Amino acid sequence: MPTWKLQRRLRASAAHQSARRFLARHWPQFFQRLDESSLRRWEQTAAEVRLRLPQDMPRQGRPKVLDAATLGELMRAINGQVAAGNEVTSTVLRPLLVGVLKGIGKGSILAEEGGSFLLSKSWVNKLCVSLNLPMRRTTTGRKLPDDWVEQVELFKQRMAVVCAMYDIPPKRVINFDQTGTHVFPCTGWGRGKKGAKEVERIGAGDKRQVTSVLGTNMAGLVLPAQIVYQGLTERSLPPVGRGVFSSDEQRAAFKGFDFAFSDNHWSNLATMKRYITKIVHPFCQRMMQDGTADPDVEQELERCLLLLDCWSVHKRSDFLDWIKATPFKARLAACCHKYVAEEVEKQLQAGVPPDQVSVDLSLANLKPRMTDWVAEVLASIAAEPDMLLSGVRQIGIDKAWEPEFKVQALLAHS
Repeated sequence: MPTWKLQRRLRASAAHQSARRFLARHWPQFFQRLDESSLRRWEQTAAEVRLRLPQDMPRQGRPKVLDAATLGELMRAINGQVAAGNEVTSTVLRPLLVGVLKGIGKGSILAEEGGSFLLSKSWVNKLCVSLNLPMRRTTTGRKLPDDWVEQVELFKQRMAVVCAMYDIPPKRVINFDQTGTHVFPCTGWGRGKKGAKEVERIGAGDKRQVTSVLGTNMAGLVLPAQIVYQGLTERSLPPVGRGVFSSDEQRAAFKGFDFAFSDNHWSNLATMKRYITKIVHPFCQRMMQDGTADPDVEQELERCLLLLDCWSVHKRSDFLDWIKATPFKARLAACCHKYVAEEVEKQLQAGVPPDQVSVDLSLANLKPRMTDWVAEVLASIAAEPDMLLSGVRQIGIDKAWEPEFKVQALLAHS
């Protein structure tokens, strides 16, 4: 017997055994001695009956919300976006598919229009999987030094000694770092045929970046950001960087921000001097004037601790992912998602065919939008101090202010 026939026979036999146990348990007076030959005969009879039924006979169960033609239009729209290399995550595809349904006169089936079709992200994902378009992404790993645990412990002890010697509270301990931020901060995810080695997507090869200098203190407060653009004059800055605001709300959103430029958008000595002078120093002054400073110590003698590229996040890849990717870059990509989704929906409402929808990736269009996204993300992070403090606790830096740890650190470094 061929292998495939044997496998099919085994699967059928297992299904028959399950059916016999079920029937015997619920109706023992009728099916206590039901044999496999009877089940096979029933299956054959049912198959013959199905063949004699009309093909257009309505089937039992929940009726399908989408007919074949509507489903085909949705599939065509998705394939068009994939072929164009656009961002095609479920977040972006949902407004696209909503626009398609409304465009072909099927908008009434949507739940938001009073219908029963939710068009959830999970349904969009299943539709993409049925089109052989799973999510694809490549990742790179980070290597930790062999003695990273000892280095982290040594750093915490040194920090505890300094804070004990100069009576520095957590709110006056500041850490900052630079991170490259794409002008078009897409997620790096896309849909591609299963088994494909490469997945092309618009924006994947976009190397245009700015440098965001992000800071926080050990009390969970977020400092205003410095954003460094590529250019030689102030004309390379977005309008808000030149003091041009569209509203009072925008002016308030960028209060304290510093906008700088360099020939390659990287931080250099000049931009770092600006960051210390315009952001870190005013922040330290506010921390010393908030009414909790030591009244017996003159303000000029109050100390702040600034961590320069020596925090243990550079030794813990999981915490590095948390502090840089999760709160900031992931939310920045979410803002980008929202913009793409709104732009797609706007073009669909204007009558643009789904397979011809495109997003303007010009620097003139993206630079001011990306700047607004940075302010929006930092505002959302600032509203969640517990999130930042959980990272501090996770790495163990909060031990620097525990009396017992302070004593141990002072003895170890005396």
